[in-house]
Amino acid sequence: MSRTYSNITLVVLFLILLPLMYKVKAAEKGGTLISLEKQLPDTFDPITSLSMPGLRLTELIFESLVYETDAGGYEGRLAKSWSFSRDSLSVTFHLKPNVQWCEVNSVGEAQATQLFTAKDVLYTYQLIKDPRTDCDPSLRELLINIKNPPKVWDDTTIEFQFKKKPIKPEENFTFKIVPEYKIKGGFITPADPFAHAPVGTGYYVFFKQIDKDKILKVNKVHYDESANIDKIKISYYADENMLYEQAMLARSVNAVIEARVQDIARYENSGQYDIRRYAPLSFHYLGYNLKNKLFADTRVRQALTYAIDRRRIIESRYLGEGEVISGPFPPASPLNNPDVKPLPADTAMAKRLLREAGLRETAGGWIYSDGTKLAFTLTLEAEQNDDAWRTAQAIIDYWKSIGIQVETQKVVRSTWMQNVYRDRNFEVTYAKWTLDRSNDIRSLFQTGAEKNYVSYANLAVDSLIRLLDNVTIPDERRFINYKLHQILADDCPYTFLWTLNRCAAISNKVRQSEWIHDFYFFTYINKWWIPEDFQE
Repeated sequence: MSRTYSNITLVVLFLILLPLMYKVKAAEKGGTLISLEKQLPDTFDPITSLSMPGLRLTELIFESLVYETDAGGYEGRLAKSWSFSRDSLSVTFHLKPNVQWCEVNSVGEAQATQLFTAKDVLYTYQLIKDPRTDCDPSLRELLINIKNPPKVWDDTTIEFQFKKKPIKPEENFTFKIVPEYKIKGGFITPADPFAHAPVGTGYYVFFKQIDKDKILKVNKVHYDESANIDKIKISYYADENMLYEQAMLARSVNAVIEARVQDIARYENSGQYDIRRYAPLSFHYLGYNLKNKLFADTRVRQALTYAIDRRRIIESRYLGEGEVISGPFPPASPLNNPDVKPLPADTAMAKRLLREAGLRETAGGWIYSDGTKLAFTLTLEAEQNDDAWRTAQAIIDYWKSIGIQVETQKVVRSTWMQNVYRDRNFEVTYAKWTLDRSNDIRSLFQTGAEKNYVSYANLAVDSLIRLLDNVTIPDERRFINYKLHQILADDCPYTFLWTLNRCAAISNKVRQSEWIHDFYFFTYINKWWIPEDFQE
């Protein structure tokens, strides 16, 4: 009996001492995070930036009223709390007090310059709404359902009214807030000085730019507890083939934001990096200018899709790290219609559809009945990596194999944005969209929408999109989106190509790096830390 009692005592003592023996190490302050990106950000502010590198950079500097968590809910960032009216047609935000706009002072440290107030929220709303502002159309879409300008009741209280009851109201307030005192004139464009010298309330402040490197310092006067890592240096290498070599050459590199799938095994085998997969809601596509009569017939667009062996390209170019898609919702999206299958590679079907569309095959290519030849130019951004260029060449080779004549054109991003996106002066382009968690595709395919640069128009699609505005039951919304997916797959305004696994290679010296946001990446940067032994 005494022996049993002694054993129990030992077990109890062991359980008491166990947490002390294996105490979890607390996050340590200090160190530098060096990150590699493959594309320079277009601007450094959250309103005019249209690139993913730009949005990732602004995530470190700026904050929104609320943000979406990994679980799909919403938490306050600049908002301390919020409440809805009884009819759910208005929401009042109570802002956190003593939040400061911060800049770097003469000795390189964050310094509070001015108090953040509800007037900054109002001014940001007005900037986005102003037609002179050159911003991402998705920002304006967040505000479509807002009725009239918001009402500022005092420095920490602001009320928004809705035109109709919103389905996910917090989603409308995920836009980043900018300081009124820094942006003059009531609108902002990429040429504005603020777009390249940003001032925010976030965990980091913009310190300086050295060549292509952007350097940020931790905001030690942040209203919340400051982030752990002292400094972030973001370097840019346009040659994606060299990212791995740069990471290995510079042993201090902590993160490669978009690692090539061809290099994943090399990173893992190095013993120095962990692979983090993220942002599965992106897809590559070929966009057709539907104002061009070459692509007016759906059968022609379908033929161009049938001609491409997408699965073979994924296997050869991306080592199988991807999946062929049938429509705008990738397989990882809950709105992907599983009954809609991708068109298979079938050159015989491609030729048959061209004939059905009234074209005839000649020694010189495919000719329409009016004598117009099916020949066009595929436009790409010059900043895209070599893999994208080689992929485009593989697509062209498939088209040429059935007698379609295609040229390629590389243009810098600013030219692509002007010619393709704004002026609609193109024939076919190869590009990529990344959806956020709302999975909202209206800006891509609704008639007249700003991102609908292919000039797609379909009354059935428009009707379903409008219907979504009034349907709140999840199963009914899913059914509508399934229908949208089906129509768009059949109509082929794009050739929906594939979704690729996006991977970040993050040094195993960095702790808590599993906390990354699928879209903005750095949302949880305040959780990351580097042990003192590894700090440089």
